[in-house]
Amino acid sequence: MDSVSLEELVTPKHISLDELEFLVQTPRGRLHLRTGLRCLSNVLELLDEEATVEAGLRLVTELCHDCDAALELGLRGLHPLLAKLTRTCTGDSLELVYDAVQSAADGLPPGHAFPMGQELEGHDPPPPHLLHLPSVILQVRCDTSLRLHSQGDVGRLLWPAAMVMARWLLRTSPAWLPPSTTLASCKLLELGAGIGVTGLAAAQLVGHVTLSDWDPSVLANLRYNAALVKDTSQPAGAAAVPTDLPAGHILHVQHLDWYCLDKIRDKFDVIIGSDIVCSVEDGEAVAGVVASLLSPTGLAYILLPPARVRWGVEVLNTSSIKLGL
Repeated sequence: MDSVSLEELVTPKHISLDELEFLVQTPRGRLHLRTGLRCLSNVLELLDEEATVEAGLRLVTELCHDCDAALELGLRGLHPLLAKLTRTCTGDSLELVYDAVQSAADGLPPGHAFPMGQELEGHDPPPPHLLHLPSVILQVRCDTSLRLHSQGDVGRLLWPAAMVMARWLLRTSPAWLPPSTTLASCKLLELGAGIGVTGLAAAQLVGHVTLSDWDPSVLANLRYNAALVKDTSQPAGAAAVPTDLPAGHILHVQHLDWYCLDKIRDKFDVIIGSDIVCSVEDGEAVAGVVASLLSPTGLAYILLPPARVRWGVEVLNTSSIKLGL
C-alpha cells in the first residue's frame, strides 16, 4: 500500500483526486460518483491508512449529504471504521472523525439507524429513477421496495396519479392557469407532494412552486429530489442528465399540516394534488386547505379515484361546496 499514490487509492485510473473532490460538492456529482464511477469502496480504503485518513473523512462527510450515499457507505462497513477511528485519532483528525460520524448518522434515509453493520455485497440502494415526461426528464428517489405499514409510508412511493397529473400539466400548459396569471408570475402549491413528481414537473413551467407534505421522512426525500433538479452541474460521463430547473424559477419544500393553517399567510394561484384523499378526514382537510390558501382568482386541481372506490372523495366534494369552492 505504501507504493500507491493517493489518487490511485481513492479513485479508478480515469478520474483524478481533484475531479473526485469536485464531484462531491454537488448532488448530481455525488450521484454519478456512487452509481456511475462506483468509487465508494475506494473512498473507504482511505480510512485504513494514516496518510490518507483525513482526505477520506472529508470525502465521507460530503458524500453523506445524500441519503443513498450515506446508506451505501453504511452497508459497505463505514460505521465500524468510524467507531475505530474515534479511538485511534487525535487532534484535528479526531474532529474530522466526529464530523463524519454526524454526517453518516444524519444522512441515512428513513428506516435505517446508526450504527449499522456491514451487509453482503450487492445490497447497494438503487439510483434515483429517471422519468421521461413530455419534454422533461425528472430524476427522483422513491422507495420502490417499501412495504406499506401505515399512512406515513405512502409519501415515499410513486403513485400513478402523480404521473398522470404531471403529464397533463406539461401537455396542456398554460391552459390551466387562472385568467390574467402568467407562467412566470404563477405561485403553485402541491399538497401531499410525496416524492414530488407533479410539483417538479410544474416547476419546469411556473415561476414559483412549493412542494408540501407533513411527514419528516417524506420531506427529507423531497429535499433530496429538489436538490437534484436545482443542481445544474453535468458530470462528465453521466449516462443521462435530468432537465435543469429553468433560470429564475423558485422551488421550495415546506412542511404543511392541513389541520394547522393559522400561521400561513401565503396565497397561491394554483393548488394541485394527486391521490391525497384516503379518508373522510382527508376529504374535509383538503377542502379546508384549498379554501384557506387559494387566492380569490385561483384554481385548484385535485386528481382522485372515483368516490365509489376511495374513502373521503365524496366528502371532499360536499365539503368544497359548503366552503364555496
